[in-house]
Amino acid sequence: MQIFKKYPFYVLFTSTLFFSGCPEILDIFPPEVEILSPTNNEEIGQVFTLILSASDNDQIKDIDVIVYQSDSSLVSLKMTEEPWSANFSMQTIGEHRIEVIVTDLVGNFKKIELDIYIKQYFGGDGEINVNSPTFGDSWVAGSTHNISWGSTNVSGNIGIELYKDDIYYNRISNSSANDGSYSWNIPIDIPSGDNYQVAVYSLNDLSLGDFSEYFSISSSSVNSITVSSPDGGESWVLGSTQDITWSSTNVSGYIGIQLYSGDSYVNSISSSSANDGVFSWNIPSTLTLGDDYRVRIYSTSDSDIQDYSNSYFSITSSQGGDPPNDNCNIPHSTTGTTFTYVNPEQNIYNFGDTYTAGLYSSLYSVGQQGGAVLRLNGNTVYDFGSWLVFNSDGSYDFTLPAQSSEIVPSNCYTMVIIGYNLQDEYVSEPFTIY
Repeated sequence: MQIFKKYPFYVLFTSTLFFSGCPEILDIFPPEVEILSPTNNEEIGQVFTLILSASDNDQIKDIDVIVYQSDSSLVSLKMTEEPWSANFSMQTIGEHRIEVIVTDLVGNFKKIELDIYIKQYFGGDGEINVNSPTFGDSWVAGSTHNISWGSTNVSGNIGIELYKDDIYYNRISNSSANDGSYSWNIPIDIPSGDNYQVAVYSLNDLSLGDFSEYFSISSSSVNSITVSSPDGGESWVLGSTQDITWSSTNVSGYIGIQLYSGDSYVNSISSSSANDGVFSWNIPSTLTLGDDYRVRIYSTSDSDIQDYSNSYFSITSSQGGDPPNDNCNIPHSTTGTTFTYVNPEQNIYNFGDTYTAGLYSSLYSVGQQGGAVLRLNGNTVYDFGSWLVFNSDGSYDFTLPAQSSEIVPSNCYTMVIIGYNLQDEYVSEPFTIY
């Protein structure tokens, strides 16, 4: 018997492999990009240059740059060739974000961002000029001071910022009326320093603005009030409206304002007002003219915290100058016996002011009287009319006439009330109209 042995059987196929038109290896690598200038959180001016460094393993197609404020896109541009830089001239200030997107030929991209703060640079005084603070002023943290400025042909509101060592520190006011004054409550935690400035600028035209001179801010725990105006030498007119201003340190709650003549209390201007550094005072036309007035400002929660005007100020008439001081010749006097003429405390008036006359009797009511006239040195120069009905308290408000050829500035006027019988006369003390 023949034995067959099994052997493995192999078939070898050989062929030649041909590679024709094999595609490139897929590019999955994004470009690289770096912002060289400005740097993150840098404070820069409104005109600046963005400088980038960008590279790719093949080729960069383009670079998009977008500048945002909050979530609003302000400026966008596209760069397609080196150098990777661009100049910007911004019309806004404050916090901004720069977004850079670099893309290569096959669509790979990389996005980076940085934050910047654009601050105002003014090319001179422009049309706004800061008057206060001035060089050498020392303001106390926690106190209230007026920032003041003047402007010409500036429409709309203004913004106010604080700078320290020529670097933006914080915002004082985002938007304030362009009325020449802003009452600033200085934060109690602001660092002491002597290189502070405030910038006041137009929100409608950021090229218009001005920096104050350098001033200092110091810390203090003293409770104080300081009257700024009137502080002596001012001349305020009866019937006008004037701002009483002050600063305070560590004073909470409200303040009161009082008027003094010399050392004598006259009246309360305000018993309770916000401690915001300014109070608009409508000066009563009934105040007596004088040159020895002062105001007292005090804390309503602690009246020992107070201050007076450093010196006297004047309250004058609208005519200006000193009242007349003529030698009077007044031949007529009171002839009636039923009533007593009640002279007002005020004895100096302007033309057109209100003069309040009064008659008094313990037995009779005044009621209706025959009339009233104005006399100058005994001569009648104005007739107020006949059959005048007086108030229940015996008073009557007369409007003094305007100046004329017969009615001239003088201290020799008298008011004459004609009695009901058309014979009795009740004559005032001489008073001044000018």
